[in-house]
Amino acid sequence: MKKTLVKYALRILPLGYMGLVWVQSGHFQPESVMHLSRYTLLSLGVLFEAAHLFQFGILYAALVVAALTFGPLTKRGEAFALLLSALYALLDEAHQYFVPFRSATLTDLAKDVVGVAVVWWAIRRSYRSQRSKLGQALRKCSAAFSKI
Repeated sequence: MKKTLVKYALRILPLGYMGLVWVQSGHFQPESVMHLSRYTLLSLGVLFEAAHLFQFGILYAALVVAALTFGPLTKRGEAFALLLSALYALLDEAHQYFVPFRSATLTDLAKDVVGVAVVWWAIRRSYRSQRSKLGQALRKCSAAFSKI
């Protein structure tokens, strides 16, 4: 029973994460950063730009974990997770276009897709390696949950 609950939680995880991304990108209050110094604003700017690289890479990883609950990771599963992550990045940029004080740029979309590609490469390399601790954990996840 407990394993079944975890299995379905892992399958729903990407949807929850996508919801959080949607809410986060739909809200921005300029007055929340008005009191910060110029130096702090520059640091936050760098942090926000770097977030593009991680945000959709995390989504890809969540989609892979969800896919592993159905069985071993296949090229088809990887392609689906890649495509869905990239399409959601595109949707998120389109969404931001309509949010006051937010912007949507091709540069941001490119950073999102690069983040997905980096995580794809890391997971693919790890999953196929017998010596990788991450790969071992991913394969164990697949073996544990696909049998339920």
